[in-house]
Amino acid sequence: MKIYSPFRIIGIWIPIVIVVDLVTIPILFNTTAGGEQRPLTFLVESFKIAAYGIMLLSIVGFAFFYKNWSKLYWVFSLFFLLIGTFYIFRSNGKTIPYGFDEATYQINGSTLKCKTEFYGQDSEAIRKIRSISFWKDNKKDSVWVTYSENGKVLEEKRYKNDTLVSR
Repeated sequence: MKIYSPFRIIGIWIPIVIVVDLVTIPILFNTTAGGEQRPLTFLVESFKIAAYGIMLLSIVGFAFFYKNWSKLYWVFSLFFLLIGTFYIFRSNGKTIPYGFDEATYQINGSTLKCKTEFYGQDSEAIRKIRSISFWKDNKKDSVWVTYSENGKVLEEKRYKNDTLVSR
């Protein structure tokens, strides 16, 4: 059995996360309403996953499996541990200030998607609508409306075949 150094293990972990991103992001882009938000959210979350992985590999790998190596190169162990924990604690507690629902319909051979965003998270009993947007065959379509938290219309945009017609 080949024994890998801690650097090689982390060097394998990061490309695995990148490959998963390269495969998943186009799938999310093509399968979600609008396609813009979900892939970007996944990309940001993958940074967190990579940081958790580095931190876990640093703690488990360096401390338990590479004790002799860790004693000689403790600075590297500390460095990777600090990178992982810094990112995790820095991003901890930051949440998306809104939730959303998506619906897909098949009408007359066309695929219609509707995305409704809400102020607050899904756990709230009464959700205030933040915006409503529509796609027809994966192209922006219809009237997109954005509301304030008190229900006033902030912005209206009209799209047809992925082209902005009017504001």
